[in-house]
Amino acid sequence: MITLGRMITGGHSFELGIKDTPVHVARNGYIPRLKWISSKFFLLWDESDKRGWLTNGTSALLHVVRASLAYDSTDKFQSAFIFKAEAMEESAKPFTADSAIDVLINPKNLALKLYPEKDGFIVLRDRIDQYYNLLEKMLDHQTDITRRDTGSLDKMPRKDLEGWDFEDLSANRDPLNPRLVTLEPAGKGWVDLMRDLQVVTMVGSGFGELIRPAGPTLCGYWSQLPRHRYLLACSISDMEDVIRDHRSSESDHARLSDNLIWHNAVDISGKCQCGCDAGHHGEPVHVAFPSALSHKLCPSKSPIKLSGAAVFGHNPGFSWTWGDTGLPTQQQSEQETVVIHQSDKEDKDSGVGESLGASSSESHFSPIPSSSISRPPSSLRMSKTAPPIVGDTYSRSEYTVGILCALPIELKAIRALFDQRHQNLTRMLGDNNQYALGEMSQHMVVATSLPAGEYGTNAAASAVSDMMRSFVSIQFCLLVGIAGGAPSEDNDIRLGDVVVSLPTHIFPGVIQYDLGKENEGSEFEVTGVLQRPPRVLTNAISKLRSDPDIGIDALNPHLTKIMDSLPTYKNPGPELDVLSRATCTRRTCKPDCTHLEQRLPRLTAEPMIHYGLVASGNRVVKDATLRDRLSRKYGVLCFEMEAAGVMNRADCLVIRGICDYSDAQKNKVWQNYAAAVAAAYTKLLLSAVAVNNDLGGANVRTDGEPMFKRRRMNTGNEGHT
Repeated sequence: MITLGRMITGGHSFELGIKDTPVHVARNGYIPRLKWISSKFFLLWDESDKRGWLTNGTSALLHVVRASLAYDSTDKFQSAFIFKAEAMEESAKPFTADSAIDVLINPKNLALKLYPEKDGFIVLRDRIDQYYNLLEKMLDHQTDITRRDTGSLDKMPRKDLEGWDFEDLSANRDPLNPRLVTLEPAGKGWVDLMRDLQVVTMVGSGFGELIRPAGPTLCGYWSQLPRHRYLLACSISDMEDVIRDHRSSESDHARLSDNLIWHNAVDISGKCQCGCDAGHHGEPVHVAFPSALSHKLCPSKSPIKLSGAAVFGHNPGFSWTWGDTGLPTQQQSEQETVVIHQSDKEDKDSGVGESLGASSSESHFSPIPSSSISRPPSSLRMSKTAPPIVGDTYSRSEYTVGILCALPIELKAIRALFDQRHQNLTRMLGDNNQYALGEMSQHMVVATSLPAGEYGTNAAASAVSDMMRSFVSIQFCLLVGIAGGAPSEDNDIRLGDVVVSLPTHIFPGVIQYDLGKENEGSEFEVTGVLQRPPRVLTNAISKLRSDPDIGIDALNPHLTKIMDSLPTYKNPGPELDVLSRATCTRRTCKPDCTHLEQRLPRLTAEPMIHYGLVASGNRVVKDATLRDRLSRKYGVLCFEMEAAGVMNRADCLVIRGICDYSDAQKNKVWQNYAAAVAAAYTKLLLSAVAVNNDLGGANVRTDGEPMFKRRRMNTGNEGHT
């Protein structure tokens, strides 16, 4: 969430290494600023106790201010420090989520003297303003990171929790450097919630019992938040606004974000860890669960009570577990959900280090067996197929096929289908792309993806231009990846299907639907003409479609190869393929939703291949009404964001796997599989494009350097209809 080299300084400059625009309107006035920060969230992570406290912004602000005052009372300048802690007046309602507000707005507290100055004193109000400004910068930074790097955040391992050093903050060290905490599997279940809420993490130790249960009803084990279990405690009153902002009259669950629901797993039967005589009862641990899988949960017997506090984390009686990426999986073995506590064990490693791109290779003792939480490392995973051979180094002029992907998950599927991998080449001056080189269906292929956090027609145009300039012998490009489908009565498009751009009527295969003219009193008029796909590829498509030996399962061998090396790219299953009518605006639909389109089940699970018009533009489409209107008007099959920037810069064909329906229920469940089917069709298509050498013979090497014999791509002598 925060990368090395970005730092926050206490002066006027917010040093990120890039120029930025404000992400919120500046607020003037002490009370308005406290109101704003009170709606934000901070995580105080206790690295020594392996537990966290999710708190509102005013509570976090007061906690940091108190810590800074404690530091001032013991540092080298303590003789000049005149503040007396006992002089601070506490809230009349202590030990509540909003107690900090009373302390922060108390006029007597604000006037308390800290240090003498030439014309008066530095008072507590000055210290509060100082730390408010710093926390505000942290929040702006977190929002900016989330806004720019959404795609890369989704791929960041859940075990990597990044934040700021609380001791640096309280000691007023400048600049503040980010820190990385390595979470054990038990802590991965609440990481998505932290990212969705754009929570700022502060890492320290010895925070104490910030939230404690009231009343005598709980057993001794739960009289305080257990240590070393990677649990997260929060005040439910802090979550009320979040739940209200995401409420749905159609949902049985309280929603925590667009992607997560609050599942009450407390009533699941499980033995109390204290071993008390109370018998079997559930642990009070709740779950932040993906809304895309909400239909797989049984209705909770206990509704969420919007009072008191809640604990999030791993519940031993809840069979779902989280890996580093992707959706959680359901475990069957009872042994896989056993929790081993470390409260009496010595920590092997603090898990805190500099915020680097990769965590330490040292492994930590896990309170939950790692096999029950995430799949083993790829180096230990058995594969049915051997990895592609890493071959020799070839010259740039030998590469004749370019493949451009928008996302790393798309490029990963392509690379999994390489028949042979080649050594990297030195970078050409002015080319910022990073390439994967290899062979696919006897073609010499150069593949790349857009920079992390960048997408759209401009980024794609820049990437393909650099590729064509560095590899001058490229004959054609393939734009491969995922897209949002546009199903209609004429086109039964399902999740996991493939759409291939092909000229239809007056359109060349791709239409830029957001480029045109706004005419007064009439609909938006699309203008501009993009280039048609090259004939070598449209001929190859005709060859594939006319081959009687190619069946409906033609993609299976390639899909199998991808899934052997990338198990997370498997088909999520038809039960997660849900299409809602345009009138449904809910983010998720249950199987009994009246807005669901009733579609006949397919007789086969094989992905279907659709040929036709692809809509491209610089916006993410999450509007079923817009989708259906453009589908009816132009015959659009899918929506994506790169093709319009590529078609006029290279001979190109677009290949897209369908991962959603371009509506309000857009999510990421199908993205990996959609990337896999697009890559599988790419290899199938290349197998239909013959490779000929004009001069005949093979490449001859002299002194280790390849001698290029130009290859011409065609489809052989076959005709097409």
